[in-house]
Amino acid sequence: MKTYRNTALPALVALAAGLWALCGCNKKPVVPIVPGNQPPTVRITSAPLDTTTRNYYVITINWIGFDPDGRVDHFLLAVDPPTDPGSDTLWESTTQNQATRSYPCPDPDRIRPPGTSRPGTPGDSSSEFHVFVVKAVDNKGLASAPVSRAFWSYTVAPTVHITDPRASAIGRKYVTPAVLIRWEGKDEDGVFTKKPVKYKFKMLTNDTEVSQTAAISSPDLVRRYYAPRNWAGWDSTDADHPEKQFTNLTPGPPDYVFVVVAFDEAGAYSPIFSLDDNMLNLRVTFAGSNNPTIGFYNDFFFYEYQQGGYNLIQEIPLEVPAGQKITFNWYANPIPGSAMRSYRWAVDIVNLDDNTARTDEETDLSHWSAKSLLVTSARLGPYPGGAVHKLYLEAEDINGLRSLGIVRIKPVQATFDKELLVVDDTRLYLDYINFAGTPCTHSANAPRGSWPTRAELDTFLFAVGGKPWRCVPPTSGGQTVLSPPGLFNGYAWDSLGTNLGINDLTIKLSKLGQYRHIVWLVDGRGALNFRQGTYGGDIFGPQTSMRYMNNNRQANTLATYVRQGGLVWLAGGGAATASMVNFNRNANNDNSEPIPRTLTFRFSDNELTPGHFIYDQAHWRSEFKEYVLSPGRIVRYLGRFRSNPGIYAGLPAEMEKKDASTDPFAVYAPNRSTTSDFFRSDFEVEFLSQNNEILEDADPGPGETFQSALDTLYKATSVGLQPDTGRAGLQSAIMTYYHGVENAPFIVTGFNIWNYRRNECKALVDFVLQQLWAISPPAPVTGSRAFLTPPGSLRAGPPGASSPPAKPRAAPVPRAPASGSRD
Repeated sequence: MKTYRNTALPALVALAAGLWALCGCNKKPVVPIVPGNQPPTVRITSAPLDTTTRNYYVITINWIGFDPDGRVDHFLLAVDPPTDPGSDTLWESTTQNQATRSYPCPDPDRIRPPGTSRPGTPGDSSSEFHVFVVKAVDNKGLASAPVSRAFWSYTVAPTVHITDPRASAIGRKYVTPAVLIRWEGKDEDGVFTKKPVKYKFKMLTNDTEVSQTAAISSPDLVRRYYAPRNWAGWDSTDADHPEKQFTNLTPGPPDYVFVVVAFDEAGAYSPIFSLDDNMLNLRVTFAGSNNPTIGFYNDFFFYEYQQGGYNLIQEIPLEVPAGQKITFNWYANPIPGSAMRSYRWAVDIVNLDDNTARTDEETDLSHWSAKSLLVTSARLGPYPGGAVHKLYLEAEDINGLRSLGIVRIKPVQATFDKELLVVDDTRLYLDYINFAGTPCTHSANAPRGSWPTRAELDTFLFAVGGKPWRCVPPTSGGQTVLSPPGLFNGYAWDSLGTNLGINDLTIKLSKLGQYRHIVWLVDGRGALNFRQGTYGGDIFGPQTSMRYMNNNRQANTLATYVRQGGLVWLAGGGAATASMVNFNRNANNDNSEPIPRTLTFRFSDNELTPGHFIYDQAHWRSEFKEYVLSPGRIVRYLGRFRSNPGIYAGLPAEMEKKDASTDPFAVYAPNRSTTSDFFRSDFEVEFLSQNNEILEDADPGPGETFQSALDTLYKATSVGLQPDTGRAGLQSAIMTYYHGVENAPFIVTGFNIWNYRRNECKALVDFVLQQLWAISPPAPVTGSRAFLTPPGSLRAGPPGASSPPAKPRAAPVPRAPASGSRD
């Protein structure tokens, strides 16, 4: 073990800087978005304490490190680092994940909580607790933020962290004269509770015993002064009220410093004092331009204003289904330290200054509602098509600062007079002439990258068949190469591409509403594209419409289409991800197992929540991942329908990888020279990675008949995924069919429908279109018989007795996702 010194930031501020500010650097599948070397992270996994020996106690601390783009080379460990500003910290270098230290136990027969002694009497001192600090260093020498843990002679010290406004040693926080400060505490080794039993707090000024200036310069000075005096002059609160409201603070400078300390059931307190954790440097400003920020959402749009204020011009344009009642939800974010006082709302109010009370809260909507903090939604309509209405919301915080939000509601009537629309929202390579003046049949202009390009996909999906391939030269024998029939050939389909070189990628509701059924395709790599629609590159190029419409301040017209009763099939391996990637929290399991590492979207991380498309319409409500499946399999899995598949008997037993015997290279990729671009073994997929049972009351009457409304049709299997056998087995559901009462039936296929055996892709398309959507089967294909579906190919089976309902029913109040088996 090597030892060396490093100049530290003042006191424990630098050492504890990362205790609560751990940062997971986002790494996407295949191509990292964050360039350069990314820092590692480290976390303390356990810190057992042995107090069984009379005259000394033993501390064993364990930790684990992770580097998102390399490996952790070693760790740096410091024990009881100096707390004086400018002092050097003695770091120990180690490759171990554990350290054990023993310390003498003063007065072993005396049991007295730390911090209870009086000045001038024997008692506790700073030497009676010990602090461990750990950092991870990667193979390029970049160190992580440090994490720390403190111990007393008989207990692990509790911790406390100010969360709102968030504590940070980087600059002061600006707050209003009325500020609400909240914090969180933990007691890792608590017996009766894992929370501290109480907190003590104090607001330091230049007039307190330890001034705010001294506290900022030397945070540990606060502990050294007040702990021996038993925290005299400090206020306290219990574990259930970790917050303090201050009013009428004086605008500065000078500043304030708020400090909070946690106490556990053994009497030990949190001894690490840091501006990153339990100390908050505040400057009070006049409550002028700090108005709360309003946000609106429902199951087809999410809009949060960029700033607060009373602006009559900034309206939110929104198309809604005509003839339906629509729920609008709202919230407002006050500036850090403030809190909301009330909301009030109105529809088509003539004069915003008219404070006449409503004659009836349910019907007199053209006047302001009564002010309330509890009313955060309204159910409006139904409105006929054509007329425009405006929803007004006023939000007021505890400082009396108000903001106004306006939603301009335009009802749109769906016609559903056409059968099927296939939306190509992929971002595959486009074909173009590489060398000016050469014909497209020239070898230099052959398709590039993995199969398919955009043109190859169009042929695979839509070609009539038996027609000459464009830009494919004749064979060596002079024969014209003919195209095979596409998967949708014979159906009454229209197609729509979204890679149009424009910034507004919204597909108008009036366009979508013409069709009874929509297939929406997003490839896994294209789902991660983040640039504007006018960007001309290929790698992380223009974003998809799915991503664009599922962003803040955008309306998802596809979700509105589902509310109108339209039927949707999402497929391609990236549609769910594209709908959620704007709201990804980088610090969750994006950088964790399985290998290859995944994007993860969770309900528990406040990502996969109501107001998001894949949560509301598809009913993926627990957790899902985007993953590169290599190697792995996609097999039919029917859960409770395994012994009686009924309608699901028409599904292929497995989506298998192509080979030369099933999908001839010369037939589907005639202008390519590299077979590995066509016969791929790695695919981007999306799958549910936690239980996601959806139970709904299928009885429209007063009785209750709860039934599962989400069926699993396929699962992914791989050595890198969670085991799907045994008592703890979990099925990684990769294709689901929702057929409940909350919205129209909805299908999600978390894999593409072009990179597997053609006959199985065709059988899957036929199953969805014919069995689930009751679309008439295609007419026989004319043309070269060599390119017809091979004999023995799988086809969708006849409807069975267990066929799920095909039409939505009246929607009840949404329920939280249920736990238990997905079956």
